[in-house]
Amino acid sequence: MSPDAVTAERLYHDVREAIMAGEFRPGASLITSQIADRFGTSVTPVRDALHRLVGERAIMMQAGGGFVVPTLDPLTISHLYRWQADILHSIARNVPQLELIGEAPVAAQSGTAGRVQHAQATGQLFERLARLSNNPEHLEAISALHSRLQIVRRHEYVLGRCRSELHSLWEHIHSGNKHKARIALWHYHKRRLLSVEKIYEQISIQQYVVT
Repeated sequence: MSPDAVTAERLYHDVREAIMAGEFRPGASLITSQIADRFGTSVTPVRDALHRLVGERAIMMQAGGGFVVPTLDPLTISHLYRWQADILHSIARNVPQLELIGEAPVAAQSGTAGRVQHAQATGQLFERLARLSNNPEHLEAISALHSRLQIVRRHEYVLGRCRSELHSLWEHIHSGNKHKARIALWHYHKRRLLSVEKIYEQISIQQYVVT
């Protein structure tokens, strides 16, 4: 792998993590020269990394050129939750051995650090489930959703019982019972779909959303 390719790969992960952490808020323009300065590299690998993120829909191309982080609104959040639910439901129905999901998610702490930890643990659980599928597109889709839903998940604490809920979800998947796993996944997503406005309000308060 060439040095530029290695740099682009590193930048891809760095920028992806920064977006997931809310450092580039929804609606913000991504200036290639500024990102290059921030990470101490040239503009070319930055463009390569950003184009890759466009392919995952983690960011978007602007009509006049350039890149922007997609904005969030209740309808978009609902669509992301529904898309994730559809994929995970399909995986849970078709994977031969759900009990191979692995260890239980690490219990998140309280406070801001705990919210970040919870969001990461949720994404990791769903990615582990996707890896059990013999369809590699499942993992690609769930990983992309992990990027786009990370900020949203950090504000799901308004629902309450998120830590125990995630552990219970893992237990149902780990049991290997496909029917129970699908029902648990359905309840998990239904709870969020019914509370999208509440979650969105918390995101707005934290000034992640451009108004």
